[in-house]
Amino acid sequence: MHVDVADAAATGQCARALTRPWKDIDILINKAGIFRRAALDPEESLFTWETVRKVNSDGIVNSLSI
Repeated sequence: MHVDVADAAATGQCARALTRPWKDIDILINKAGIFRRAALDPEESLFTWETVRKVNSDGIVNSLSI
């Protein structure tokens, strides 16, 4: 399955879809992670930081809901 781990609602939908056929999940592999370079422009670097944080940090927390 593919899911945007930065999107808590999408991660929840994925969890519900997975538990329908299998009831329990023994192993979950979250391979999501990104790295982006940003210019020193504060507006662009803040946007880049938010994007990286949402995937790399929030994605882990969202995946725990599964």
